[in-house]
Amino acid sequence: MSNIQIYIDGPTEDEMKELVGKNISGYTFNPTLFKNLGVKDYLGHSKKVLEISNNLPVSLEVIGDNYEDIVSQANELASLGSNVFVKIPITYTSGVSTLDTIKTLADQNINLNITAIFTLDQIREILPDLRDTKTIISVFAGRIYD
Repeated sequence: MSNIQIYIDGPTEDEMKELVGKNISGYTFNPTLFKNLGVKDYLGHSKKVLEISNNLPVSLEVIGDNYEDIVSQANELASLGSNVFVKIPITYTSGVSTLDTIKTLADQNINLNITAIFTLDQIREILPDLRDTKTIISVFAGRIYD
């Protein structure tokens, strides 16, 4: 049995509709992908995406860059549906770890997708706090451009 799961990154609504019933595990989005799709209303479009998702996991990324904003936005995004995985970067833009934020959200039983992970040490740092949670760990390997 394979543990490989395939997530489609930033599909359009039409592409999502075409993918219904295909062998994919879910979808991922971030603010840049939404902007590239011409989205003006992040929350409204997130709701549309969830309607089309066929209840597959959908990762939606926070926009905030500090503890308070991320926790607030994560709760708002998580409230949209049980299939939402809130994408949290492993570090703030300052380079400081988001571990405290991740711990708080894991304690609130929010499904998480920890993203922008580049090192094994980053994974080791967060794993103890993610036991018994629904969490996706997004490792970036050989990434040049987003």
